[in-house]
Amino acid sequence: MQRSREELLVSSYLNDLSRPPAGYPSEQEVSQAYESSKDSFKRPRRFHLAQIYIGDAAASDKQVADRSAKELASKAKSEDFAQLATKHSQQALSAARGGDMGWIDEDQLIPEMKDQVVKLTPGTVSQPIRSQTGWHVVKLLESKPAGIAPLSEVRETINAGLRRL
Repeated sequence: MQRSREELLVSSYLNDLSRPPAGYPSEQEVSQAYESSKDSFKRPRRFHLAQIYIGDAAASDKQVADRSAKELASKAKSEDFAQLATKHSQQALSAARGGDMGWIDEDQLIPEMKDQVVKLTPGTVSQPIRSQTGWHVVKLLESKPAGIAPLSEVRETINAGLRRL
């Protein structure tokens, strides 16, 4: 029992010695780490998208899905996209948010969708996009160009990394 107690005390003492001080890293150290490793904070072009998804699980549904996607794409150009997505999209997660898919990196888009999305301007709606599983009608809400993430967005990551060293 005494030996276990001593081992616990020694372990606790060594952990305290190896823990970085409370004020570490300083703002200057974080800035230096950011500047010296900016290349690791590159990000691709990003798109904030909303979609209406029409699936065609069975072969007999494909013609119905095709027609439905074309009608919805036409309506989406003049009607409230979020309401249409909530009512008609078969992708439950995004439909519950008015079609909002959040931010997606360009390299994460499926190839069929990428071709049209990169041509959209904010607020515009795509033609129906055919994928392997069905149709997507996509609205570009916003986009961000490729570039380096600002320090404000990666500060916590840098801080945690420096404290682990």
